[in-house]
Amino acid sequence: MLALSAAVVGLAVGWLFSPLITKPGAALIGAAGTPTISPNTVAEVVALAIAVALAATLLPPIRAARSSTVAALNDIARPPRRRGTLVRISNRLPIAAQFGLRLVARRPRRALLSAANIAVTVTGIVTVLAFHAFADNKLSGAVALTAGGLSDPVINRDEQMLTVITVMLVTLAVLNAIFTTWATVIDAKHASALMRALGARVRQVSIALVVAQVLAALPGAILGVPLGLLLWVFRHRCG
Repeated sequence: MLALSAAVVGLAVGWLFSPLITKPGAALIGAAGTPTISPNTVAEVVALAIAVALAATLLPPIRAARSSTVAALNDIARPPRRRGTLVRISNRLPIAAQFGLRLVARRPRRALLSAANIAVTVTGIVTVLAFHAFADNKLSGAVALTAGGLSDPVINRDEQMLTVITVMLVTLAVLNAIFTTWATVIDAKHASALMRALGARVRQVSIALVVAQVLAALPGAILGVPLGLLLWVFRHRCG
């Protein structure tokens, strides 16, 4: 139901904002009006939304059906593995950093999801930046994208489309980060209360939650840079 509702909203918003993308060619082909949405387009969008929802929710119901009632009621996070080397290293860290590392270790799948989310976003942003650099003749050398001092309407349209995609990627990353942080805060209520009872300050607990999110996002940001460059090279070679 959520996927269907989101598909309907996405179709409406895309239909309203699509004339902004087709404006660069208005001087050549006339004013661009709001395009019509065909039944095939609606069917494709709805089918894609349902497919994504099913793919994302297939594994959790299977695991929930196979788990026992007691395990489901306990819902205990994975206890972090205590190894001598890691313990010695973590003992030298501030209290907030130790608590943040523990939160990441107790929810490794959530940390992996956050890293993948940031990696996809950074990959898209790097690819768009590479395209802009190529369009501005900063990386293309002798390749000329303009003629007679007039900008290429195709390039302008591509740049606007990529800008829209970039804004969507950043917005999606922000929303995912907000909900991931929210879930982390809810899961860490008991651990945070225990830290407060043992003498930790509110500021230290807050910093620990931030550290947990940064530790999960940093690998994704680092990985997204080479992935974005590779994606641009692949797209450029494929023409």
